[in-house]
Formats: sequence, structure tokens, C-alpha cells
Amino acid sequence: MQIPTYEDQLDLVNKGLAKVSKNGNLHTFKYKSDVMYKKKWNESKFLMECRGHTYDEDSGKLLVLPFRKSFNYGENGWWHDVSLDTPVVMYKKYNGFMAAVSNGILSTTGTTNSDFVEMAKDYINPDISINYKNFTLLYEVNHPKDQHIVEEEIGLKFLGLRYNDCGKFDPYGEKIECTLQQALQIAKHDRGEGYMIYSLNSNGEINSEYFCKVKSDRYRSRKALIRMNISVTKTILQTELYKYQQKMNLPDSLKLYAELLLNKVTTEDWVSFTTEQRFATLSELEKQHGF
Repeated sequence: MQIPTYEDQLDLVNKGLAKVSKNGNLHTFKYKSDVMYKKKWNESKFLMECRGHTYDEDSGKLLVLPFRKSFNYGENGWWHDVSLDTPVVMYKKYNGFMAAVSNGILSTTGTTNSDFVEMAKDYINPDISINYKNFTLLYEVNHPKDQHIVEEEIGLKFLGLRYNDCGKFDPYGEKIECTLQQALQIAKHDRGEGYMIYSLNSNGEINSEYFCKVKSDRYRSRKALIRMNISVTKTILQTELYKYQQKMNLPDSLKLYAELLLNKVTTEDWVSFTTEQRFATLSELEKQHGF
């Protein structure tokens, strides 16, 4: 893989494909949202490596190298060329936000000075990276101020480290070795967010460039309902749930969640609920109905 230079990232900004967050001499780059929504990934080979990468403005040196962009299995045709009997390695995916630390700098996917960076500092001292000058340490943070979709233990999960020079990633944590077909079934029925799935190179190392995410049915259904905006909620819950489910390729469990939900609250209630209230309501329904 080719890690973009500072000039490569500026070129993405000039082309309207990325934005830069400035914090003194620290410049952090991230692709714009319409790159994802309008599927512009083929407009530059560097977009996959524009997800919180931080550089020194003066020297152009790369200082923090977070994760390469990954897609869900099947998204944009991702991994459709991988045979179902391919041996893979699975690592748990946690439901929080990413924090990257290198050269004494802590960043998230877009900045080095946001509220999320401050939340991450409740658990991470950036100085821990001083002894790892050639690596970026990668974490998932679950903070009580940041409500997500499924339950996670509050605090920090170490995900692995990435080599700043070549981009190779070494994941950390409990792993499952199986075939891709088995992995898809395991992830489908997971109670958490799901898994990251890696194939192996010819030398037995994980492929750090071509890997995918597989989200659980529970996570995908809950996310669809928790993150629905007002107009979508009114339309979908009342009249067009099936069409929405098919259009967004959502699991059948979404229908069960929606039916149980409408037996408990009105659409108007759901529209007015905060993220925390929606989370709590769905969790209560799961407990009451044993799923």
C-alpha cells in the first residue's frame, strides 16, 4: 500500500474530496462525507488513507497513522471476490469511537482538538506513545458522554498498532480463525457491533489493505431505529418499513423491533426521544421479549 504524503493530502483538499483540521502546526485530514454517500472512492487512490492522518505542516512529516478506511462486507462490492471457503481471522469490533496515538499526539478520525479528543484523554495519556515513534497505537473509546448503539464496557480497548512507514497493521485481542462463511454467521448473531475480518497473505500475515467489517443483525436494526431522523421515522414506522428495509439492505429483525416498538410508543414519541431514550427503550423491549 502507498501512504499519502502531506502534499497528496493537500491535493485531495484542493480537489474538494477532503477537509483539513488545523491545530497549530498539526494538520489532520479526512475525506468529505459526500465521498462516502456519493461513492467517490475511485476518484483518488489516496482517499482510503484519508481518515484522521495527521502531519506536521512545517516538515510535511506523517505523525499519526490511523486505520485505513474499511467497508462492510458486500458494500461497494467489497469482498465479493473472496471465496466463502477462504480462511480468515476475526477480531471483535467495539462500539465506540476511534482514538489514535503517536509521537505524543492523540487524534480521532478527523481532528487533534475536538471534544472527542478530550473525552479520549480521560483514558489515554498521549505520552505513552513517545517510546513508539515508528508506530501508531489504536484504541476504541467508550465514554459515558457518547451514547452508541449497543452496550459496551465504559473505558478503553486496545485494537493494535500500525507501522507509520509502511502502513502494516497488527491487530490485538482475542481472535477466531475460521472460514469466511463461518465468520459471516458468527458476526450475524453477535450481540455486539460485530467483527473485523482479515484474510491472510501468502506469508501467513494478515492483509492490512483488504479487510472488511461485518455488523451484527442486532446492531444494524438498533442503529437504523436509534439514528433515524424525523422525516424518515414518520414515514418508515408508519407506512414503508418493508421498502426501507429492502432499500437499505437491513436485516429482517428490523421489522420485529419496529412492531414491538409501536406497541409501546407512538411515532410522535419516538421522534421526540433523545438518543439515550431510544437506546434505553430498545434495550427494555429486548429484555421484556427475550431477544
